[in-house]
Amino acid sequence: MADLSSKEIKAFNQAVLELYQTRTTEDYPAQLYKALRLIIGGTLAAVDWVNPKSSISLACRLFSESEVSPELSAFANSLAPSQSPAWLQCVDEPRAISDFIDYAQWSRRDLHWVYQQSGQLDSIGLDVPLTDSLTVRVRDFRERFGRYAESERFKLKLLGPHIRQSYHRMKAQGHIGTGDRRTQGMQVNLGADGRACEWTADAQALLVAYGIHVANDDLPDTIKTWFLQQKHSLEQSAKVTSGAAPLTYRRGERKLSLYLLRRREPSPSYWLVMEETEASCDYDNLFPNLSVTRRESEVIFWLGQGKSNAEIAIILGVSPGTIGRHLENVFPKLGVENRFAASLMVTQALSAKARESYPS
Repeated sequence: MADLSSKEIKAFNQAVLELYQTRTTEDYPAQLYKALRLIIGGTLAAVDWVNPKSSISLACRLFSESEVSPELSAFANSLAPSQSPAWLQCVDEPRAISDFIDYAQWSRRDLHWVYQQSGQLDSIGLDVPLTDSLTVRVRDFRERFGRYAESERFKLKLLGPHIRQSYHRMKAQGHIGTGDRRTQGMQVNLGADGRACEWTADAQALLVAYGIHVANDDLPDTIKTWFLQQKHSLEQSAKVTSGAAPLTYRRGERKLSLYLLRRREPSPSYWLVMEETEASCDYDNLFPNLSVTRRESEVIFWLGQGKSNAEIAIILGVSPGTIGRHLENVFPKLGVENRFAASLMVTQALSAKARESYPS
């Protein structure tokens, strides 16, 4: 058992306090990141809500979010369940990738390539079961492979029970929401000409659900046009990704995003990364110039869909009274007095976002 200095004990106590000060699960990933910074001090971390029965990521947040592009984040999420040797193998006991395999083995995996693009080589994490169908995975990334101090492992292990207790405290207070739920992402390997080297059955089924049919190993026409545009941008850029908007398709309340990544070595090749999410997760910040919180954005988004307070409460997993209080807080921020006016503003904001999101 590692001995902690008085300074480390003070920092750990502050980390625990951050967890117990969390008001909702929407705020929880950011609070967990603050706690990690206090006890470990790295630069990049991930908080992932996972269904351990299906091994599907329900919502993954990377911190600092500006450090990793959406393309790389989606690719990492698609690869982690099959390529991370630590996936769901760190239940209540911190373990690093370097605890499972050596660097030669790790360097042959595509997930290692994703780590490299963000300047990372290893990660250590803890899996904390919260319910039978929900585990929170907390991982801290490092620029070196291995060499995690026993004191870091010890502090991360000590944090586990507090993660579990603070979650159930929020649950008892009715502050648990559904969060940004997503299906597991998928990737398809592409040749330099855009022909698909591998179409998995799951990838084909996902495209078909959005009315996109794959007849052979080639890309559908609409995707190929976008691919050729993206390919040109990637070839002209010194960066891994071009930063261009993904190709998006919508189906009811769900959205399919297609990203393109290019690997230059050993020979040029491409990955088509597909990620399906709830369309509502696009609307975390409907009004960027106003001080509307993420939860308030969710509430008024569903208000704009014609939902009652009771219906919104069911969707977000809170009480109708909580929804009423959110609306009382957000109406003055929007400069409106009633539901009708707020709903109209939401419709206008969504229309503006749709114009920005869809490729021309």
